[in-house]
Amino acid sequence: MEKKKFLRGIEIILALIAVISFAVFLFILIYGKSVSESPAEIHKDFAYHWAYDKMRQIKTMDFSEIYLGIWKPEKKLSKEEKITFAQVVRVEEEEKSLKKVDVEVLWNEPDVGAILIRVSNIIRE
Repeated sequence: MEKKKFLRGIEIILALIAVISFAVFLFILIYGKSVSESPAEIHKDFAYHWAYDKMRQIKTMDFSEIYLGIWKPEKKLSKEEKITFAQVVRVEEEEKSLKKVDVEVLWNEPDVGAILIRVSNIIRE
C-alpha cells in the first residue's frame, strides 16, 4: 500500500514538473521572440506594412485615377530611431487594360546603409 502511495506521489511530481517545464518553455519562446527583434527587422516590417497599405489604397482607386509615371514621394519619420522612410509609387502600362504598380520604400539603416523594399502588383481595368 505504501509503495503505491509512493509511486502515486512520484507520478504527481513528474506531472507537475512536465506542466511547469511546458509553461517555462512557452514563456521563453514568446519572450525570446520579442527580445530578438532588432531595430533593422522592426524597420523592415514597418516598410513592408507601409508599402502594402499604399498598394491596398491604390487597388481601391478607379482605374483611370491610377496615372502612369512616378508619383510624388511620401516621407515618414520613425519615432524611436529618427530614420526617414521614403515611399515612391511607379506605374507603367503593361497592356491597354493592365497597369503594373510598384510601391518602393527606401531608408538608411545605421551600420548597414540604404535598404529598398518593393511591392508590385498588376491592376486590371
